[in-house]
Amino acid sequence: MKIIFMIFGFAVCALTGVYIKNRFQKKEKLLNDFIYFCESTKAQIAFLQTGLDKLIETEIKKYKGEFVKVLESFSKYLKEGIPLEKTKNITEEEWIIMFNMFEKLGRSDVKNQVALCENTKLAITPLYESAKDKNKSEGNMWLKLMFCAGFALVIILL
Repeated sequence: MKIIFMIFGFAVCALTGVYIKNRFQKKEKLLNDFIYFCESTKAQIAFLQTGLDKLIETEIKKYKGEFVKVLESFSKYLKEGIPLEKTKNITEEEWIIMFNMFEKLGRSDVKNQVALCENTKLAITPLYESAKDKNKSEGNMWLKLMFCAGFALVIILL
């Protein structure tokens, strides 16, 4: 019975560490995808002059994970007027930057839309770098800390 508690306790601690690390990774990936979206959108608007509906449809196919939900929310906003949904992995500041871009995209001439994409990319890049650093330091710290807590629990139960 004691062995079962040790295995269960270690597993809970280890999985908690993995979960916390995964949240840091998701945020970093979401912001990275948004930066690539800004670049891709800028190119498609400037050179191909792609319509916004078609642009979003093609962009959704390029990404996986949390950013797809953001693009789907934007697509619903464009087609049906349903308000954009904030994802849980980003801060209010990051959401405001994303929301402003999505709200203003397609509402002006090509030159202003290209400038919007570039300015949004410049605004979100420092936040992405911060998320990347946090993932590296804090994410790894939590993973190691929870594994150590699991080992400590096993040793205590011995």
